[in-house]
Amino acid sequence: MASMNVSLPQYISQRWQGSNDSLRYRRLVPADCQRAIGLKVWTKTWKAGTSLERIEIEAKGLAFKHDNEIKGARGQIVTEEGTDTIESLVSKIIAMGDPVRYAVVSRLSGVSDDDGREVHRQAFIGALKDDDGKVPVTSIILSEAMDLDQKNNADLRAEKPVRDAVVDFTKFAGDIDVAAISHGMVVDWKVARLEKQAPATVKRRMASLAAMIKRTYRYHGIKQDNPFADHRFPKIDKRAGRVPLNKTMFAMLDLYLAESNSLDRQTRNMVNIARNTLTGAKEIAGLTIADLKLDDSIPHMVIRVNDVRTLKNAHRERSIPLVGVALDAAKDALKAAQARGDDTGPDSTPIFLGYSSTRGADTLSQKMTLTLRDAGIPKSPRLTGYSLRHSLKQALRASGCRDHVQHDLMGHASRGVSDDYGTDANLEEKRDAIVAALPHLGAVDDDKYCEAERV
Repeated sequence: MASMNVSLPQYISQRWQGSNDSLRYRRLVPADCQRAIGLKVWTKTWKAGTSLERIEIEAKGLAFKHDNEIKGARGQIVTEEGTDTIESLVSKIIAMGDPVRYAVVSRLSGVSDDDGREVHRQAFIGALKDDDGKVPVTSIILSEAMDLDQKNNADLRAEKPVRDAVVDFTKFAGDIDVAAISHGMVVDWKVARLEKQAPATVKRRMASLAAMIKRTYRYHGIKQDNPFADHRFPKIDKRAGRVPLNKTMFAMLDLYLAESNSLDRQTRNMVNIARNTLTGAKEIAGLTIADLKLDDSIPHMVIRVNDVRTLKNAHRERSIPLVGVALDAAKDALKAAQARGDDTGPDSTPIFLGYSSTRGADTLSQKMTLTLRDAGIPKSPRLTGYSLRHSLKQALRASGCRDHVQHDLMGHASRGVSDDYGTDANLEEKRDAIVAALPHLGAVDDDKYCEAERV
């Protein structure tokens, strides 16, 4: 880096981090402007070896830009002087012949430049120390940190939990520099996610992010608190297992499925199939065109091993009649799948796109659970998409359905010696059992729920 006995521009100071340091621009956003601007501090860091002339030009450009942002936030007239000055600074950068640096400054004046995306990660928040250094800390955005972490630690951890957590957080906060993530930002994300997901799910994702950021900080020598560490989560009554939905919850779900403008067609069909068929997420996710037998005298679907999925065990292979909303949903889903025009053949063409991957069933399960949350059903690890299967199972019992028919519909092994005699229930028996069970759907006493689960 150039000698430090040179007068530096306004808002420029030396930033210390581990054994490395660099020059950076750091300017606090006035308190009365933070809400309008959406930031508390502006920062930018330059690599070691960057000439002071270049730093001075870019720092002046940033200062002019931020002066105008402050004026705009305060409702004052933004003068043209700042814009004109920035344009002249851009010309100087072009004259220096550095296209990457030009891209940085071009963003200050609103000039569109694809190269600007490559350098849109110059935000650091950390401790300062007046000392000379050798090599600056390289900025890295969250998605790049995740990819590097996977490359360096692939044999030590699973990729999907971290990737899901990163995708979830970036949807909320953007794909920002890891050193610019504040504790407050993470708290806001946590609160938003707890509105949609169970505390256990959010806690797992927080733990994945905390572990990845810890490794990233160690790798880059970043010395600051991990914003994903040391967060508290609400406690909930952890009674064993899932619980079925009651009639009030089903009414809320029916209303949401019928009237929501934000719910996509595919999710609506998946939820309606799940509620009347005793199927799990993996079984629905793996349905192909060949699995829907809608033209038979008793419309039904076949749960089997096919080209896009396996099954938990041999007992899960079965035929399930389709009645009510499940039949309507299956017809609509089949129509949509056929309209796509896939030429892979009926055995390989999935009914629902995007869920045929190894972990597709997990994604579907999460999506169905989020649908329950959006319908207003309380957040609880016992009230999830899988509760739809438990709900119809409870209704079958309440209707007096015979055990062997229940086992066949559920895909469970027989539980008694007598069950090993005779044949499986036929489609007519199973259809009649489901039809008889539907009036009992949701007949659940309030004492089955803890206080936080009641509606």
